[in-house]
Amino acid sequence: MNRILVFKLGAIGLLVDILLIPLIQIGDLVRERQHRSDEVVNDIARSSSYSLLLDSGKFGSYR
Repeated sequence: MNRILVFKLGAIGLLVDILLIPLIQIGDLVRERQHRSDEVVNDIARSSSYSLLLDSGKFGSYR
């Protein structure tokens, strides 16, 4: 009886460990994409502000 219980608990523990692997990988992927998204937003903001400073347009420079 005890050996069966230990086997079942061990099998449940092993399954939990196996299922945690994809969960960790998905979390890493989400963090990586969030970081990349932040970089792209900063690049767009930086390039937009540079174009405003460099483009004098109709009214002259605003530096």
